[in-house]
Amino acid sequence: MESHHQTIAGRIAAMPRPSPFLAGFLVSAACFLLTFLLLGLGLTMTLRNADHRAARDILNRYIHRYRQGDPTALQADFPHLLRCRTGFLRLSGPHLRLVLLSAGTESAGVPDFDSFDPGLEATWTALRGDGSRGPWTVVSRPTGDGNVLQVGIDCSATLLRLARLRRMLLLAALILLPLAAIPALVMDRAARKRIGRLGEAVEAAAAGHRPRPLSGGGSTREERQLITAVTQLLDRHDRLARELQESMDNMAHDLRTPMTRLRTTAEYGLQEYDNADQLRETLADCLEESDRILAILNTMLTVAEAQAGAVRLDLKPADLRDILAEVVEMYQVLAEEQHVAIELDAPYPVPVLVDRTRIGQAWANLLDNAIKYGADRVRISLAVRGNMAEGRIEDNGMGISGAERERIWERLYRGDRSRNRPGLGLGLTLVRAIVNAHHGSIEVESRMQQGTTFIVQLPCPGPDTAS
Repeated sequence: MESHHQTIAGRIAAMPRPSPFLAGFLVSAACFLLTFLLLGLGLTMTLRNADHRAARDILNRYIHRYRQGDPTALQADFPHLLRCRTGFLRLSGPHLRLVLLSAGTESAGVPDFDSFDPGLEATWTALRGDGSRGPWTVVSRPTGDGNVLQVGIDCSATLLRLARLRRMLLLAALILLPLAAIPALVMDRAARKRIGRLGEAVEAAAAGHRPRPLSGGGSTREERQLITAVTQLLDRHDRLARELQESMDNMAHDLRTPMTRLRTTAEYGLQEYDNADQLRETLADCLEESDRILAILNTMLTVAEAQAGAVRLDLKPADLRDILAEVVEMYQVLAEEQHVAIELDAPYPVPVLVDRTRIGQAWANLLDNAIKYGADRVRISLAVRGNMAEGRIEDNGMGISGAERERIWERLYRGDRSRNRPGLGLGLTLVRAIVNAHHGSIEVESRMQQGTTFIVQLPCPGPDTAS
């Protein structure tokens, strides 16, 4: 068992995992580059807004000057108001059109004033009809007398400054990118320490020692949950291995008797080979023992199918009272031989949607156990609780201890007091599997030397199904 645990621990330790350093470096580098990208976008937006505000300030001064004088005043103050920037002023109206160009406009590319609206508002746009990219920022505003005043400034210098800043940012990013390895190294070291602690804890659990809780030292809740899950997995493995061993022991014990009887009967028949009647009786006994062994194996197969959800149910509307009446009638002779009184309390029909054969088999197992384990009175009652049909089977037998109550549903489990009675420990496992397959439930209540009550609930069919 310990070597198998070590194999599990070795597989966990050998599982491929990504390099913490590489993952940390990629994350740090991505954050680093994202920061520079956001800086570049921020610079772009800042410069665009600055050009727009500059053009808006110039326009406001021209509007103020226009309202104080006339268009000729704009011509006189145009170079001064533009503040040494390359640009233009455009005054348009129903009966007026004035365009003023500052020095240097030709080098920046004279706008095609026929190609754009006098009310245009744009930042860093082209103003020529040839589709060229222009660095103009244009703002417009009505003058209040039916005219529109428009100002445009050349932003070539701003775009050149932006290009230089972007190159500087890119160069700085390339130079500083290796610094992203520093947090990656820190993350790698921390991850390796955590992996080492987890490995030690898993090895301790594999060796059969309870691992020390990972408290403090930077341990996370997820790490402690992982250790708990591994420990529970190994504990479950131990429990399943013990149950398997116990099941094999029980199976060997319970199959040994019919196999021994079968062999003894066959040997006895061989000694009486000249007596045809004796041989015929011997073969009948062998056939009976073979049927008993086959029944055990078939029951085990049925339990396995039911627990795996692979059992096929022939669901049909039925009256649970009729099913129980048939089961009671079938066990009446055995009950009389054991001096057990069986009472069926079912005053009205209880409709259910069940596989009649399977449900009958489940109730037969429950009644057989009640008769087998020391009862002299068994009472079966039926009732409807909401949308569930509830059946109770009560006996006054030896009862079930608290320690055994949760284990009676396990496959091949048999309590200490039941080992001297025939059986394989599959009856209650089969009952629970059949009830669960019908989307029902089963519970048990018991007190030592006072009796046991099994409570079975099955869903009632809806009106459409019942009809």
